[in-house]
Amino acid sequence: MKKKLFVFLIIACISLSILSWFLYKPVRIFLPELAGVICINEQLCIENLNTAEQAQKLYRQAQAYVETNIIPFKQMPTFIFCATQSCFENFGFKKASAQSVGTIATVVGPNGWKQYIIEHEMIHHIQNEQLGSVKFISMPQWFVEGMAYSLSQDPRETLSEPWQSHKHTFEEWYRSIPNSELWNEAKKL
Repeated sequence: MKKKLFVFLIIACISLSILSWFLYKPVRIFLPELAGVICINEQLCIENLNTAEQAQKLYRQAQAYVETNIIPFKQMPTFIFCATQSCFENFGFKKASAQSVGTIATVVGPNGWKQYIIEHEMIHHIQNEQLGSVKFISMPQWFVEGMAYSLSQDPRETLSEPWQSHKHTFEEWYRSIPNSELWNEAKKL
């Protein structure tokens, strides 16, 4: 009886994994190479080897900026750079320029290959690390997105709503606290 239950559980787990792969595409970040990208190291996967140098440069520059101006990473973020929309959609994303999934990985779409967008997504990674994923999910959007837009060197003077309002609210809040207390104050939100 125990052996049959064990076999049933194994089959159920395998079936659920396969079903998840097809029905919930973001799960593909766990095995990106099976989703058609090439991982050139633990932190960087790309759709096309011809774009490796550009992706590495964007990653390194964003990493240096975030670690110098905000806080060093506890764990280096993983980025998947898609050069085509079909690759981006293969991970379950459509409209955004890039999409982070906690501290697991960020998938960058073809329109997201910009320094400030990579910094923006790395800031989300830092937020998850500093606050914890459970707290991060419950944080007000003005903090989550406002911080990422404000501190990422986004060159756009005016963003569409609600992003512009979130950025403004974050900047007002950030001016009201000592920089050294950013994470302690954020945890109180």
